[in-house]
Amino acid sequence: MAVVITDGKQTTDGNYTRLSEASQGMKNKGVIVYALGVGSGADRAELEEIASRTGYVSISPSFKDLLNISSAIRRLFCNVPTQAPPTTTPLPDPCKTEGCNAPYNVGCRVVNNKAQCICPTCPNILKPVCASDDVQDLSECQLRQQACGMDIGVTVAKQAPCDKECHAVVDIAFIIDSSGSIGRTNWERMKRFIKALISKLDVSPSATHIAAVAYSTNPKVEMTFNNVQSTNEVVGKVGGMLWQRGFTYTDKALQLADSDLFQASNGMRSNVPKVSRSHLTQEAFIHLPYCSFHVSSTA
Repeated sequence: MAVVITDGKQTTDGNYTRLSEASQGMKNKGVIVYALGVGSGADRAELEEIASRTGYVSISPSFKDLLNISSAIRRLFCNVPTQAPPTTTPLPDPCKTEGCNAPYNVGCRVVNNKAQCICPTCPNILKPVCASDDVQDLSECQLRQQACGMDIGVTVAKQAPCDKECHAVVDIAFIIDSSGSIGRTNWERMKRFIKALISKLDVSPSATHIAAVAYSTNPKVEMTFNNVQSTNEVVGKVGGMLWQRGFTYTDKALQLADSDLFQASNGMRSNVPKVSRSHLTQEAFIHLPYCSFHVSSTA
């Protein structure tokens, strides 16, 4: 048997394993797992993920009160079965009970006992379309793939690239929080928001240039001003950015943007305005009017 004692919730910053999955190895070996939470920080739902069954969960109000439940815990030890009872009743299929309602899904699969939509896979074909949320997707298939993955109702507004509403000659850098607190779905939503900002800009050698840093525990240069010079290239780069998880070290990201992005050697133009956009949290963003950025020239 195993007794897990904890006074708080699992840390979910950085790489971590779901508690039900982490405890399953012991359970598969016939180990009876008890979970004991202490204090107000203990989370019953997490304790139930750890324990072999709901009845093997106990919560003590404080460490001082632990002795008050010691006899009850000992009785559990004495009455422990010689072998963990096998599960004979099959679990219900979440794809049948919950189902999948995301737009454009092509099926359903079970992941961690939850229904998960299967989204389309797309060939590497460039045929840009302008979506109803002002994002220039690289193809209609990619629009469907992203709408499915984020469960958003997006449709094709135009079977062609988005019309450009701003032809400003400006260098724009995005500094993007990619820490664990964002969450995978919100990370994808934030990337789509950034693509919506970019899609109607005139990204070209003679007009707008884009650069980006994504950061968590450590920052990473995703693109510099001189290695992408078209809307399709920038949209592709943003779409390919991976969620880092980790902690939120905004200071490191700002320093990296200063030292690596805003440098002539990496494409910064000395005679054009500079704009830096920092996205710090997973809260909802509001669309800004195009060409309304406050800019300052360093020329």
